Amino acid sequence: GAGAGAGAPAYGAPAGSFGMPPAPSAPAGVVGITPAAGAPAGTVGAAAALRESERCKYQCGQCGAIASIGPSDPVLCRRCTEGRIMYKLRTKRVTQYKTD
Repeated sequence: GAGAGAGAPAYGAPAGSFGMPPAPSAPAGVVGITPAAGAPAGTVGAAAALRESERCKYQCGQCGAIASIGPSDPVLCRRCTEGRIMYKLRTKRVTQYKTD
Protein backbone atom coordinates (compact mmCIF):
# COMPACT_ATOMS: atom_id res chain seq x y z
CA GLY A 1 0.00 0.00 0.00
CA ALA A 2 0.93 3.65 -0.16
CA GLY A 3 2.86 4.93 2.83
CA ALA A 4 1.70 7.92 4.83
CA GLY A 5 4.83 9.82 3.89
CA ALA A 6 4.65 9.20 0.16
CA GLY A 7 5.09 12.50 -1.63
CA ALA A 8 4.86 14.60 1.54
CA PRO A 9 7.91 16.35 3.00
CA ALA A 10 9.11 15.18 6.39
CA TYR A 11 9.01 17.31 9.51
CA GLY A 12 11.96 19.65 9.62
CA ALA A 13 11.87 20.12 5.86
CA PRO A 14 13.14 23.47 4.61
CA ALA A 15 10.68 26.36 4.25
CA GLY A 16 8.89 26.39 0.96
CA SER A 17 8.74 22.60 0.64
CA PHE A 18 5.10 22.48 1.77
CA GLY A 19 3.90 24.22 -1.38
CA MET A 20 4.26 27.69 0.16
CA PRO A 21 7.01 30.20 -0.54
CA PRO A 22 9.46 30.87 2.29
CA ALA A 23 8.56 33.79 4.55
CA PRO A 24 10.46 37.00 3.73
CA SER A 25 12.82 38.36 6.35
CA ALA A 26 11.15 41.79 6.22
CA PRO A 27 7.89 43.02 4.68
CA ALA A 28 8.23 44.40 1.16
CA GLY A 29 8.93 48.12 1.10
CA VAL A 30 10.05 48.34 4.71
CA VAL A 31 13.34 50.14 5.18
CA GLY A 32 15.38 50.01 8.38
CA ILE A 33 15.79 53.14 10.47
CA THR A 34 19.57 53.06 10.20
CA PRO A 35 20.47 55.56 7.48
CA ALA A 36 22.79 54.53 4.69
CA ALA A 37 26.12 56.23 4.14
CA GLY A 38 25.57 59.62 2.56
CA ALA A 39 22.01 59.95 3.85
CA PRO A 40 20.83 63.43 4.83
CA ALA A 41 21.71 64.45 8.39
CA GLY A 42 18.05 65.03 9.33
CA THR A 43 17.23 61.36 8.81
CA VAL A 44 18.94 60.27 12.03
CA GLY A 45 17.00 62.81 14.12
CA ALA A 46 13.73 61.81 12.49
CA ALA A 47 14.36 58.13 13.27
CA ALA A 48 15.18 58.96 16.90
CA ALA A 49 12.02 61.06 17.19
CA LEU A 50 9.98 58.21 15.74
CA ARG A 51 11.38 55.76 18.29
CA GLU A 52 10.74 58.26 21.12
CA SER A 53 7.13 58.77 19.99
CA GLU A 54 6.51 55.02 20.30
CA ARG A 55 7.26 55.19 24.02
CA CYS A 56 4.37 55.79 26.43
CA LYS A 57 4.45 57.25 29.92
CA TYR A 58 3.14 55.14 32.78
CA GLN A 59 2.74 55.85 36.50
CA CYS A 60 3.36 53.20 39.14
CA GLY A 61 0.35 52.36 41.29
CA GLN A 62 2.56 51.58 44.31
CA CYS A 63 5.14 54.38 44.53
CA GLY A 64 3.84 56.92 41.97
CA ALA A 65 7.04 56.99 39.89
CA ILE A 66 6.66 57.89 36.22
CA ALA A 67 8.36 55.65 33.68
CA SER A 68 8.66 55.90 29.90
CA ILE A 69 8.08 52.42 28.49
CA GLY A 70 8.63 51.32 24.90
CA PRO A 71 6.82 48.61 22.96
CA SER A 72 9.37 45.90 23.78
CA ASP A 73 10.03 46.94 27.41
CA PRO A 74 8.39 45.07 30.30
CA VAL A 75 5.55 47.03 31.92
CA LEU A 76 6.85 47.23 35.47
CA CYS A 77 8.23 49.85 37.84
CA ARG A 78 12.01 50.05 37.98
CA ARG A 79 11.95 52.05 41.22
CA CYS A 80 10.04 49.68 43.50
CA THR A 81 9.89 45.91 43.34
CA GLU A 82 6.18 45.59 44.11
CA GLY A 83 4.91 48.12 41.57
CA ARG A 84 3.40 45.79 39.04
CA ILE A 85 0.34 47.91 38.34
CA MET A 86 1.22 50.69 35.92
CA TYR A 87 -1.33 53.30 34.86
CA LYS A 88 -1.00 54.84 31.41
CA LEU A 89 -0.93 58.62 31.63
CA ARG A 90 -3.28 60.61 29.46
CA THR A 91 -1.97 62.77 26.70
CA LYS A 92 -2.13 66.55 26.98
CA ARG A 93 -2.64 66.85 23.23
CA VAL A 94 -5.80 68.70 22.21
CA THR A 95 -8.16 66.66 20.09
CA GLN A 96 -10.95 68.19 18.05
CA TYR A 97 -13.93 66.25 16.77
CA LYS A 98 -16.04 67.45 13.90
CA THR A 99 -19.77 66.96 14.50
CA ASP A 100 -21.79 67.18 11.38
